[in-house]
Amino acid sequence: MRRLFSLVALSCALLSTFAFADTPTRIRVSTPEDIQVITQVTQDFQAAIRTKNLKQLAGLMLHSKLMFESPASPEMIRSVREKFDPSFDGTGSSSYTNFAQFVAKDKGNLDERFSNVQITQDGHIAWVVFDYEFMKDNQVENYGVETWQMMKNADSQWKILSVVWSSHPVAPVNKPAASDSTTEKKIDSPALAGTSPAIDIM
Repeated sequence: MRRLFSLVALSCALLSTFAFADTPTRIRVSTPEDIQVITQVTQDFQAAIRTKNLKQLAGLMLHSKLMFESPASPEMIRSVREKFDPSFDGTGSSSYTNFAQFVAKDKGNLDERFSNVQITQDGHIAWVVFDYEFMKDNQVENYGVETWQMMKNADSQWKILSVVWSSHPVAPVNKPAASDSTTEKKIDSPALAGTSPAIDIM
């Protein structure tokens, strides 16, 4: 009986070895130097928002037509389809140019705080994910999670390829919260940018 148990155990071990032998080792290509440069991009992005340096901000983007928006929720998509546009899919309502114009025209002090920043790199592609708080005159206007796709261009510079974020509005101090009908009408959101107090490398 003991011998039979040993043979079964040996057979299981051999089958397990053969199963894993066909699985190649996969390694992400990532370097400390690239992570440092990407980290600097997040800091430059925040600084450009604070100082309203649109030339610096544009220089961080791959181009001005990149995806740059907060997609609408299923509820908002249904509402817009019923009231305005039957083909509305929840995207395409915002762009980098819209955001740059918002920063340029706003008369207040703008800032965005980053936290829980995570950077994942694989060769010439990288992903940056973080929690944010978008600030105006030292008050939080909205918050959520933001993600960037980045790529290294022909000049070996890391550029932002796309920006997508969730957005939760914060009621202004001493003012009532916006009603559902008001929230539905606000399809675009200026959320973005900030400071990175902590960075995790994945």
